[in-house]
Amino acid sequence: MGIGLVALLVLDGIVTLIMTSRLRSKANEAFAPVPPPRQVIMCDSGPTSACAAKAARTTQSTVAWMLAPTGYRLRWLVAVGGEGRRSLAFEYLVSDSLTLELQSDPKPTHPLDYNAHIGGTYDIDGTQVSAYVPNDPTFPMLTLAWTHEDLEYRLYVLPVSLFDPTIIAPADFAPLVANVRYESSTS
Repeated sequence: MGIGLVALLVLDGIVTLIMTSRLRSKANEAFAPVPPPRQVIMCDSGPTSACAAKAARTTQSTVAWMLAPTGYRLRWLVAVGGEGRRSLAFEYLVSDSLTLELQSDPKPTHPLDYNAHIGGTYDIDGTQVSAYVPNDPTFPMLTLAWTHEDLEYRLYVLPVSLFDPTIIAPADFAPLVANVRYESSTS
């Protein structure tokens, strides 16, 4: 009876691991970002300055963009807007564990201090960058904010999976702002 009980416990452990893995995978799929409509995706490879220029023309504003850091890949660069409409562009870069969303929004509607506080400020090549961290420390997220030529830009850092939270330290991500490039709608 002792061996049968041990075998049953081992089998239960294996089934639990398999089911937990499948449940985690299904939950991650449920929270995965929904692709934007194809007509607003400026590019889904690269990115390149030509792609950013197309986004800038679409938004009729300056668009921030950056090459994918090591270990990341571009999922898409999106732009919407134009004459008489609200403009917004964002670049979505992903790694195995984190998502970077670089947002160009001439008129941001989401206040930076909503449910967050400044977790640090950094001087990145002469640009003052504020790092906002959630008031709830169990939610792993970081928002870096700065201005360039009087426009505000934001870089959001989030885990790919809410079930595998990664520690997101502002000092590790603030230097990425030095890699941001800007494409104007007039260039």
